[in-house]
Amino acid sequence: MNAKEYLRKSFRTALVSVLLFSPAGLFCEEAVIEYLKGNISDKIHAVEQSSLSGDMSICLRALDFAAEEKDSLAGDADFRLLVKTAVSCLNTENASQEEKDKAAQNLSQIFISFDDGEIRIAVLDKIKKISSQKSVNLLNSFVSDKIHRKDPIDDLTIKAIMLLGEIGDSNSFTSLFLADIMDVWPNNKKELRDAY
Repeated sequence: MNAKEYLRKSFRTALVSVLLFSPAGLFCEEAVIEYLKGNISDKIHAVEQSSLSGDMSICLRALDFAAEEKDSLAGDADFRLLVKTAVSCLNTENASQEEKDKAAQNLSQIFISFDDGEIRIAVLDKIKKISSQKSVNLLNSFVSDKIHRKDPIDDLTIKAIMLLGEIGDSNSFTSLFLADIMDVWPNNKKELRDAY
C-alpha cells in the first residue's frame, strides 16, 4: 500500500468515525457511505443532503476530490456540477475556525484550478462569507492580471471587482483606482468607482 492509498483509507476511517458520533450521526454515516461508494450523481446527492444537515465535511471532501481529479474530469458536465454543488452547499455558519480556513483554502484552489465561469462565480459568492487575506490576495492578483492584460470585462471580473470593494485592502484600492484612471474598462467606471 503506497502513502496515498494509506492516507485515503485513514481519511475515510477518520471521517466515518467523526460523523458517527455527531448529532446527526446515522444520517451522516449514510451520506458518507453514499459519497464514498457512489458515482458522481450519488456524490452530488450526498453533498446536498449533508449540507442540509449542517455538515460541511462532505462538501470539503468533494472539493478535495475536485482538486485531485480536475485534470482527468474537467470536461465532464457531471463533474463540473459536483464542483459547483459542493461550492454552493458549503455552509460555514457553525464551522470551527479550522474548518473555515480549510474551506477558504479549498475555494481558492477551485478558483485557480477551474476556468468555468459559473464555478468561479459560485466561489466568489462563498469567499464573501469567509474571506481571508489569502482570498483577498487571490482576487487582487486576478483583477490585477486582467487590468495589465487589458482583458475585456466579463461578469466574473465585475463580481470580483465588487467583492474587492467589500473585502479588499489597500492593494485592491490601488489596482481599481489605476484601472479607472487608465480607462481600462471605460464602460464600467461606475463599478470601479463603487468598489474603491
